[in-house]
Amino acid sequence: MTSGASFCGLIFVILCAKPYLISLGVNGAVFCPVESGCTCSKGSDGTYEMECYRNLVAEESIYDYNFGGRSQVLLIKIKPGFYATVQCHPATEWSDLRLLSGLKVQSCPSITFNYCPLPDSSKNISSFRAFFDFVGVEKVEIISFQSYKTLGDGLKAEHLIGLSGVTKLSLTSNGLTSLPKNSFSGVPDVRWLDLRDNKIQLQSSLFRNLYSLSSIELGSNEISRLPLELFHGLKNLSQLNLWGNKLGLANLSRTHFKDLTMLESLDLSSNILASLDEDIFYDLVSLKTLNLNANSFSSLPTNLFINNKNLQTLRLSNNNAHLPSLPNGLLSNLSLLTSVSLDKSGIENLPGDLFRGSERIKTLSLQGNRLKALPGDIFSDIKSLEKLNLKENQIFDLSQLPFKKLSSLSSLILSFNNLSHLPPALFHDLRSLEELDMRSNKLKTLDLNAFSRNIRLREAYFSNNELSFAESPDEDYDIISFGADSPFGSCTELEILDLANNAIKDIFSDWKIAMLKLKELNLSRNSLSRVSVNDLHFLSSELIVDLRSNNISVIDFEQAVNLSLVQPNADKKSVKIFVDDNPIKCDCNIYHLLKYLEGRVPLQVRSLVDLQVNDLQCLYPSELAGKKLTDLNSKTLICDLGLLELSLEDDEIHFKDLSSDNRTDLVAFVNEKCPATCKCLWRPEDDGLIVDCREGNLSHFPYALPVTRRTSHIELLASGLGLIKLWPASSLNLGYNKISTLELSRNALSSIDASSLPPHLKVLDLHQNNLTHLNKSVKFLPNVTCKSGHASGMPLSQMTLNDLCPISNVIATACISIAVLGLVMGTLAALYYRHQDEIKIWLYAHHLCLWFVTEDELDKDKEYDAFISYSHQDESFVVEELVPVLEGGRFPDKGHPGDVRYIEKKDVIKYKLCLHYRDWIAGQWIPAQIARSVDLSRRTIVVLSPSFLESVWGQMEFRAAHCRSLSEGRSRVIVILYGDVPPADQLDPELRTYLTTNTYVKWGDPWFWRKLRYALPHVQTRKRKKVSASLTLRTNLNEKHWEAVNGQSKPLELIHTNSAAEKETKKC
Repeated sequence: MTSGASFCGLIFVILCAKPYLISLGVNGAVFCPVESGCTCSKGSDGTYEMECYRNLVAEESIYDYNFGGRSQVLLIKIKPGFYATVQCHPATEWSDLRLLSGLKVQSCPSITFNYCPLPDSSKNISSFRAFFDFVGVEKVEIISFQSYKTLGDGLKAEHLIGLSGVTKLSLTSNGLTSLPKNSFSGVPDVRWLDLRDNKIQLQSSLFRNLYSLSSIELGSNEISRLPLELFHGLKNLSQLNLWGNKLGLANLSRTHFKDLTMLESLDLSSNILASLDEDIFYDLVSLKTLNLNANSFSSLPTNLFINNKNLQTLRLSNNNAHLPSLPNGLLSNLSLLTSVSLDKSGIENLPGDLFRGSERIKTLSLQGNRLKALPGDIFSDIKSLEKLNLKENQIFDLSQLPFKKLSSLSSLILSFNNLSHLPPALFHDLRSLEELDMRSNKLKTLDLNAFSRNIRLREAYFSNNELSFAESPDEDYDIISFGADSPFGSCTELEILDLANNAIKDIFSDWKIAMLKLKELNLSRNSLSRVSVNDLHFLSSELIVDLRSNNISVIDFEQAVNLSLVQPNADKKSVKIFVDDNPIKCDCNIYHLLKYLEGRVPLQVRSLVDLQVNDLQCLYPSELAGKKLTDLNSKTLICDLGLLELSLEDDEIHFKDLSSDNRTDLVAFVNEKCPATCKCLWRPEDDGLIVDCREGNLSHFPYALPVTRRTSHIELLASGLGLIKLWPASSLNLGYNKISTLELSRNALSSIDASSLPPHLKVLDLHQNNLTHLNKSVKFLPNVTCKSGHASGMPLSQMTLNDLCPISNVIATACISIAVLGLVMGTLAALYYRHQDEIKIWLYAHHLCLWFVTEDELDKDKEYDAFISYSHQDESFVVEELVPVLEGGRFPDKGHPGDVRYIEKKDVIKYKLCLHYRDWIAGQWIPAQIARSVDLSRRTIVVLSPSFLESVWGQMEFRAAHCRSLSEGRSRVIVILYGDVPPADQLDPELRTYLTTNTYVKWGDPWFWRKLRYALPHVQTRKRKKVSASLTLRTNLNEKHWEAVNGQSKPLELIHTNSAAEKETKKC
């Protein structure tokens, strides 16, 4: 039992009401007879639908489709002039068809019976013909009967009598085991007979005298015996399907098919056939399609198709036995043969003359066999061949050039073989080749001219090989160089080039500048170690380049700006390059890449190269391992320059004497060398050289600082070394004239001589030293002033603590303001709490602050805003009043319900409604449609009227919505009182309970439309949102106030679910 059925059963238990009846007719036909025991409705597409019920007996009460002791036994769907469907249910008996008394369908070409029993010969309606006469059906041409039961030998000839004119008869899925020899004597005109999915043991005369038969479907019947004369006399038979049987046990012979000279299609697949007589198909001179798939052939006779000159399609795939070879000339001289499938049959060898003379073959598939090589002339006669599939074989040798002369071949699939080498001229004759699949072989190299003549090639797949093309002659070529070409250099029409999982080390120039139509270049899982911005500049306008999972440690973007200058007016391209999962070395070589990722390059660069860096991480240095490149900052990037380090001995020996005589030699000696025990770092952002001696064991300043071509200034960090004095004032040490920052904190300096400071010094850090005074030569400090703030322009030497940290007078004012604001907001909150409902309704009606009253996302998957449940007698009210206002965006001119004048308002919300006559699927089970409509709607609007209280469908719809509302703990149901509703004590107990605990609105209330719109889902005026109910609408009405129903409805109230609602939840 399905969950849908269970849900429907839950909804319909204890409901019982008298169905409404209508009578509709067209040109004398009657589709909804008043006198029948059925309900009826007409869909918007002109389809009529009837549901028929009868009282259940005790043993039938277990069925899902029952309520109040009644069960739906028939569901009829009629499209006049086209078709009729009769759907039965578990409790249906053939006698229940009498419920259709008065029905007069007239012309109906096609009738289908689903889940129904066979006609009861003991009743007046004892056959299909009698049923057609009973319901006034005429001109039936197609009958389909599917009971999905085991009928055994229950079908008799009497059931099918009098069906002349029927041309198509389907009796599938009925569990039939035998048929009388004269079963089809009553359908002499049948041309198409379907007996699939039964277990029929055939009799030799079963089809006798059915001279019009053109198609017989006998698939999946477990047939193991086939009478020799079964098909005799069927001169017009063109299609015979015998698939899925056990004809391997039936000793098929030529005699079975000798009269089928007009047969065009024969399906013998899945029949455990191990062999065939050489002449079995000899009489099938018109045969065009033959299916021998999924059998167990170990050999085939040479002349099997010698007389089938009209054969066009042959399927002999998925053979369950080993078929090592095919006989010579098996498929030769079949001049009309166009499609051959020989997949997965264990074939090891193919004779050279297999296709000789069969020049029209266009599609040939030999996938999944055991072929190791191909004869050189195997395809020489089939010059029209367009698609050749040799996938999943064991081919390792193509030295015989089997593809020569195949000038029409457009698709060649050789994937999953053992090819390690391709002859240079293998593809030279394939001038029409568009798709080449060589995936998962063992290819190591490709001749540079292998595809020089395949200029139409659009898709090339070479992934999962061992290819390593020749490397570029110059790895450091600049932006005006192009580099080497790959073997695909002549394939300028290429759109897809898949080279994933190979050993390629370079990005070749033809991929970048020659393949202007390239859309996908897959180089993932190769051996690329370094790429530059020039490698990533492709001329194709729409391209995806996959460089993921290579060995790329450097992505060099140093020439990115120069590249944009070379092409300042290049059109914007959609070229995306994926580089994740590579072992990036995060040294200073990534500086320009980081600037690109930060957007600190000209926009033109991004239009030329769109690098997709989603999860690219540093592999080393160790302190940055695992860190994403997008988390790095180019401005603070520093890295080791890798300079040679001077030893302590070098310091002692070479720098004791700094006289002019040997100064030149010393400069040469220390050039681009780092002082002993110091670190020399480079910051690319400003080309700064950082000499960090803080962790060294120096007792003096370095005698010299390195001088490099790539740095413009030096920052010397010498804090914490215990230094007691600066260098001599007479002259600066080597390299000291480039110092811009000097950090000398936490030393023992007692004085500073300004003449000792470097000339370009900008930052001097002297905190935590032993300075008691400054040397008189330091005269610049009195002139130092504040640049910004309230003390701007004041000399630093004259500032006091209050000048630096003034106490603001505005603090007290700010505190008072905050207190007053809090008091005002508290007052407003209290007023809102007391009048929140009126405020929300007013705001919603005037489209103000809709975010404040709009519901959340819990109902985002619901298709409709509201499902309207109403009696068909109130349909004019729904169609003429509710739908135009709620769905059409119209609004009453005076604001009162009942006005006939409506105006259009641009800001009026338009709701999407679920309506019976428009949105229900004709022919489906009505209870299931009710459940579906409630489930797909955010609200259910119940038009409660006297007619509604008499409608069984209305009560079903109310209960479905009510149970859904209680189960979710949210208000889902909106009740509109329409007309004179009886007093509470005359109502159904469940409905009475609901109305005493929930909100309703009354037609005629001046605020009717405002209240109704507020109770509906709160959606934005111009942009619809799928929202859920976040407010639960309740009232404190009780039974003693029910008399007010016929007066004005009470204001909306917002309270929590009460105990009565909780009890209802338990009932549901």
